Amino acid sequence: MNWVQEIDKITLDAELLFSELSGEQLNWKPNSQTWSIAQNLEHLIVVNETYYPVLSALKKGAYKSPFWQILVLLFHFWENSFKCR
Repeated sequence: MNWVQEIDKITLDAELLFSELSGEQLNWKPNSQTWSIAQNLEHLIVVNETYYPVLSALKKGAYKSPFWQILVLLFHFWENSFKCR
């Protein structure tokens, strides 16, 4: 299964799990410090939307890694190379 199929499956699973709940059930909170199901789903949607440009570029085969990602990879390589064994 590729990543697009996995995302589609997760979306379908979420729809099946939560589509039958009423608005009251979706917004119910056990206490003021806990998010409701609706708040959790909204948070996931907002965060996931930030990935849309990257996912679109990957799908088109046009994704270019930002320079800072290369630096992170180099840092981890050097860090692992010098660890005492």
